[in-house]
Amino acid sequence: MTVRRFLFSRFPSKLYYRAGRTSIDIIAVAHSSREEGYWRDRLG
Repeated sequence: MTVRRFLFSRFPSKLYYRAGRTSIDIIAVAHSSREEGYWRDRLG
């Protein structure tokens, strides 16, 4: 599955998730100042 990103408009945060047919897996909620991709080791 592809990891997607949602940018919050009111908060300096990003939501990384994977969407399946029947579920959504939230992988990380990160502050915008965090290094990009720090969460990739969580994908297993």
